[in-house]
Amino acid sequence: MGKLSFLFRNPGYVFYNLMRPLFFWDFLSPVRVLLASSFVRFGSGVYLGPSVHLGEKNVSIGSHANINPNVRIGADTRIGARVIISEGCVINPAEHDLVHRERFFSRPVTVGDNVFFGANCIVIARAGSIGDNAVIGAGAVVTKPVPRNVMVAGNPAHVVRTLNP
Repeated sequence: MGKLSFLFRNPGYVFYNLMRPLFFWDFLSPVRVLLASSFVRFGSGVYLGPSVHLGEKNVSIGSHANINPNVRIGADTRIGARVIISEGCVINPAEHDLVHRERFFSRPVTVGDNVFFGANCIVIARAGSIGDNAVIGAGAVVTKPVPRNVMVAGNPAHVVRTLNP
């Protein structure tokens, strides 16, 4: 590891960007990827913008995905190939019981291939899956499964139109 070994002393955070080497200014505003026991898997050609936060376990990102700045992706999430996630999006598969607030549970969230997320959209655990070739509008709150080849928008998100594949 040599000169960069000081980066990896804290196993919780790793400075990571797959598109280019590390420069001095990366240490001022680093890309932080939270890793625990290497349960985060990347395909080839993945781009991670600054301040991307990935969950602790079972996160899989397909090849040629583009994840822009300030995106939070929770544990138990699978993201397909060629997915674009715009700034400020949150994919949160964790929920808590409303009666016993100390009880947390997680449901896996699966995002298909060729999905586009508009800025500041939120996907919660009840959504479960987002189909291939879907478009999620900016500011949408996805609370139900999204079928393939549709555009959804709104709070809560609903189908706006069907797309040609």
